[in-house]
Amino acid sequence: MTSRRCGQLVVARLPEFTEEDVTVPEWSTIRIRHNFVLGALATHRATLRVRLFEDRIEVWFTDKPELSCERLRGRNQRRADYRHHDLVADLKAWRLRAVRLS
Repeated sequence: MTSRRCGQLVVARLPEFTEEDVTVPEWSTIRIRHNFVLGALATHRATLRVRLFEDRIEVWFTDKPELSCERLRGRNQRRADYRHHDLVADLKAWRLRAVRLS
């Protein structure tokens, strides 16, 4: 027996991701949901679109992906993506500085 009071159940699909717009300050660190992300963001003072998935974040600039990394949970955590640095040049500079100090 069906009841006439119950209407048809409407089920909406959950979104795969949510989007936010963030502005990149001079030091290339963006703040996303109370967490900090440092990456290869060469777009100072530009507005980026951030896609927040359940397990990762994607940072987009002009419809091109700039950065993709694991999503941070909680507050005031930090994620640094150092792939954009020239590690060999940094190591040489560190060694040169150590030689000058000794």
